[in-house]
Amino acid sequence: MSREIALARETLTKISQIADHIEILNEVIEHDLTRIYRVRNKLVHSGNNILFNVDIFTIRLNKYVNSLIGTIIHYLKRQPELNISEVLNSIHETYDWYISYLKKGENIDIKTAAFPPYLYM
Repeated sequence: MSREIALARETLTKISQIADHIEILNEVIEHDLTRIYRVRNKLVHSGNNILFNVDIFTIRLNKYVNSLIGTIIHYLKRQPELNISEVLNSIHETYDWYISYLKKGENIDIKTAAFPPYLYM
C-alpha cells in the first residue's frame, strides 16, 4: 500500500507527467482487452485443449467490468434521466478532454488534475 501511496504522491507532484501515465495505462488496458479477446477465441474454438492459465485474464477483465459498471451505476443514480450510452460517451469525451487539459501545461489546477469532472454530467 505504501508503494501505491508513494506513486500517487509522485504523480500528483509532477502534474506534467500525469497525461503520460494515463496514456500508458490506457495502452495497457487496450492490450489486456485484446489478449482477453484472443483467449476467448481460443476457448470457443479449441474447446478444452487450452494449455495456459486464464485466471489472470479473468481477474483483469473482472476489474475492468466492475469499474465500468460502478461508474455507470454512480452516474445513473445521480441522474436517472440519462441512458447508458450517454454515460459511456461522457466517459470517452472526458478522457479526451482530460488528456488535452493536462497536455496544455499551463495553469493546471491540482484538484482538477486529481479529480477530473465528467463532461455532460
